[in-house]
Amino acid sequence: MATEIKDLNSYNSINNIDFGEKVIFFKFGGDWCDPCKQLETNLECIPDLILYNIDVENDDFENFTVENNIYTIPHTFVKYKNKTIDFKGVKSVEELTELISNLKNK
Repeated sequence: MATEIKDLNSYNSINNIDFGEKVIFFKFGGDWCDPCKQLETNLECIPDLILYNIDVENDDFENFTVENNIYTIPHTFVKYKNKTIDFKGVKSVEELTELISNLKNK
């Protein structure tokens, strides 16, 4: 189950936490976005990850989305320890599993 991040300060605080072996997903999207819902459904099939949702219509993230070229949703940042990658669109469960494996082995 995803947790919603409502402001940039919370995002920055959470992003600085050491989650150990957990993989963290920050998904920028919207409740009205069908691909965003599909991605969330796929992520729920993968154990041991933490998912945070950020609404792209949240004014507190306006500058952040511009600075990080978030123009297509879903746009997801994936963090493992001190490594971060991002991707746009929906990925299958298999693609997500491979992405996580590659991130952990970088």
